[in-house]
Amino acid sequence: MSNAKNKHRNIRKGGHVKTVRYHDLLRAKRTQNPLSGLNPAKVRRLYELYREGKYADVQLAWDALEEYDDMLGTVLNRRQSALGEMEWDVLIDARAVGEDAAMQALAEEQQDFITRRLRAVENLSDAIKWLGLANFRRYSALEVLTAGGGERWLPIHHWLLCRPALEGAWCYNENAETSCTRVEPIDMSAVLLREVARPIDLVAMFLISAKEAAIDGWDSFLEVFGNPALFFKMPPGTSDDQRDEYASIIKEISSDGAGVYPDGGEIHTGETSAANADAFSSRAEWCDKALVRRATGGLLTVLAESGSGTLAGSAHMEAFRQIAANDAISIAECINRQYVRRRLAAQFPGQPVLVYFTLTPPVINDRAATVNMLCQLAGQRWRATDEAVSEEVGVEVHTEEAAPQPPMMNTNSQTSGTPPAEPVLNAGETLEKPNQEEEPPLMEDELATLRALGGELNPAQIAADAD
Repeated sequence: MSNAKNKHRNIRKGGHVKTVRYHDLLRAKRTQNPLSGLNPAKVRRLYELYREGKYADVQLAWDALEEYDDMLGTVLNRRQSALGEMEWDVLIDARAVGEDAAMQALAEEQQDFITRRLRAVENLSDAIKWLGLANFRRYSALEVLTAGGGERWLPIHHWLLCRPALEGAWCYNENAETSCTRVEPIDMSAVLLREVARPIDLVAMFLISAKEAAIDGWDSFLEVFGNPALFFKMPPGTSDDQRDEYASIIKEISSDGAGVYPDGGEIHTGETSAANADAFSSRAEWCDKALVRRATGGLLTVLAESGSGTLAGSAHMEAFRQIAANDAISIAECINRQYVRRRLAAQFPGQPVLVYFTLTPPVINDRAATVNMLCQLAGQRWRATDEAVSEEVGVEVHTEEAAPQPPMMNTNSQTSGTPPAEPVLNAGETLEKPNQEEEPPLMEDELATLRALGGELNPAQIAADAD
């Protein structure tokens, strides 16, 4: 009980008298279902509280939505997974150091100090992911706790923070009260706080509410029109008493799927067009796609489609890595501003800050891309050593000597000064072309026929042919 009551005691300045116990009130509030009756009216009310900086009920609802909605939870998990792949490091600011040897020595000392402090943080990877939640929750805060030689960055639940005054100080809302009437200012010197102007969960709250309304309408439609409608045509001359009996018979048939009806009656079915229910599914699908677009910054419209395989999955994961790289810049700036500079100011008072914390994606050794690059360099007559290629590719390689080429026959004797080579003659037996039988000359009657056919023929040519 005492631990719960004194939670985050190091960052709270006090200022009000507690009349209720933290543990009892907050536990009772968290056991309630914040998504109960999440209709458009409740969504608008939560949005009004969000605008007023009273985040308790809003954050409890957003936390439940991330757990409940499959699309929002999937996007959140993928972004957190990509952010968890980032590698951190402490680098020296080369521009600030310049060529000053004393500044270089101070920078190396600062680098060693910050690196040792960050390695002493027990939950650094989880803390970085918690700061990444600000993209969904509007903000994320960590309390820096020092114990012995180590540190722990304790996450502060989002519903315990509020900001009642617009652009004012952040406050601690111990009981997660909606009205925020009893809050305490926070000592920001012991807190890492990251803010995002346009949180994803705010848009997701409206989209999920609309999707749930579409799904509820879809369920109601299927409940009434999911099975074919049955109509019973009564036999001629049916009395009022028989009409009531036949009505009960048709109800049994429609519910049980089997039954008997009197002779002369007829049963007709009315099929419901599938297009009538497409509006509900289209609406729900549109809400999911809008959520994906908002959560990926427009890089993706869907997470999976029919027919998508490994290539599509790789492209999606690469998109989330790109998003995580952008988030890493903001998270690194938050840690530099609220942790690195504070620690350096306390350890090196009056000295300039010469190092900075960075988050970068891991280097992926793509052998195929490396080999392709080396081939392109070779095509431009660039050569890499066997040792360099082996190190990049990860496989020991050796360059083979090119096979000797046969000597080329020099045909340009005028420029080389050497006589041309003798032509290669066929030394084999020469084959003579057999004599062809000569055609006999034209007879006189044939020549007369040709002269009679037309005067266009050349007489001199005809005489030559006759000879």
